[in-house]
Amino acid sequence: MAQNGAVNTTFGMYKSLCCESEIVIAEGATFPDCPRHVKLTTEWKLVVEPPDRVLHLSEIKNREKNRHTSQGT
Repeated sequence: MAQNGAVNTTFGMYKSLCCESEIVIAEGATFPDCPRHVKLTTEWKLVVEPPDRVLHLSEIKNREKNRHTSQGT
């Protein structure tokens, strides 16, 4: 778990342990204070890890186009 002020090493969705506020935070960004408990120590727990590879919108569109073509629609 990470605390506010620490640098994030894993992109993902995090939840504060104090009040379960959720954030998505990029790798290299600094963990913030909890929005409800400013200036207090906040512990953030990773709840959703990203996939190994994030698809670009054009890849998703091409995948959908190919799926519809193969189904004959």
